[in-house]
Amino acid sequence: MVLELSALLRKPVKTVQSQLLGSVDAFAIDGDRLHLAGFQILKKGLLKKFSALAIDDVVSLSRDAVVVDSQSDLSEEMKPFDEINHRYGRVIGVAAKTESGKQLGRVSDLLIEAETGLVIRFYLRRVLTERIIPRQFVVSVSPRQVVFKDIVDTPIFDQLATSDATA
Repeated sequence: MVLELSALLRKPVKTVQSQLLGSVDAFAIDGDRLHLAGFQILKKGLLKKFSALAIDDVVSLSRDAVVVDSQSDLSEEMKPFDEINHRYGRVIGVAAKTESGKQLGRVSDLLIEAETGLVIRFYLRRVLTERIIPRQFVVSVSPRQVVFKDIVDTPIFDQLATSDATA
């Protein structure tokens, strides 16, 4: 199953026994592997308290909830999560450009494979247009921008992207 990453924001994080642990507050994207590395979880309670959840500890992802085996899958150690965000940024909301510097808009969402966390496509938004660009056209991810190959700005790109995505 594939799903938009933004669909997981504020979704409940539960154990397989349906115990509510908190909700998804943010994501950590590994920009080198183009992979969802984990989540920042806002824990339930009177005071705001955050935990980290590695993608490897997730039993299932859906549009309804993130499911883990037990509460012990949530880590109080936020340093790995923070390091990933420091290195690659939040990805959603950053500028999208070509290698030659042409502005493509902003990354508005990511399409991921729910079973693996693999980023499949980038959704870009510009004032009156939206585009979907497959992962194979990404050159680099940084806290300020996602850089795509220059070919994404050519008229033939949509035909290439469609044939690559179906292959």
